[in-house]
Amino acid sequence: MTWWQIIIGLILTWIIYLKTKKYFIHRQAIGQRVIIEYADQNYHFETIFPKTGTITGLIKVGKQNMFILDLDTSFSYDEGDFKKIVIAERHVGHYIGSKSEIDVHVLLPKMELTKDKYIFDDFNHVVWATLKPNT
Repeated sequence: MTWWQIIIGLILTWIIYLKTKKYFIHRQAIGQRVIIEYADQNYHFETIFPKTGTITGLIKVGKQNMFILDLDTSFSYDEGDFKKIVIAERHVGHYIGSKSEIDVHVLLPKMELTKDKYIFDDFNHVVWATLKPNT
């Protein structure tokens, strides 16, 4: 075996490991109680967050899976009231549903979340946040 075959094998093994890990952790996410806190990018959310809520569903935005977070209390932002937001992982290897604190993207829907599939134009990316289990 040559060195490049070993490298390709290691990369494929790492990709399979990450996909498997993501699959099992995402299965645990639905129904999980969480706290979402402000992390970076949009200072308006320093006063809005922290909030508590429950992860209630999984939707597809483009080709990416994202989660619906149903907050316990609604908030107002940019002439809209939001009780449901959409979140997605920011970093590979850190998945929503894990028992540790992770960084997420927060997207606000421009419409009701009644479908299973959306495009990115259906949302406004507003802030980066930190998500942790509410124990």
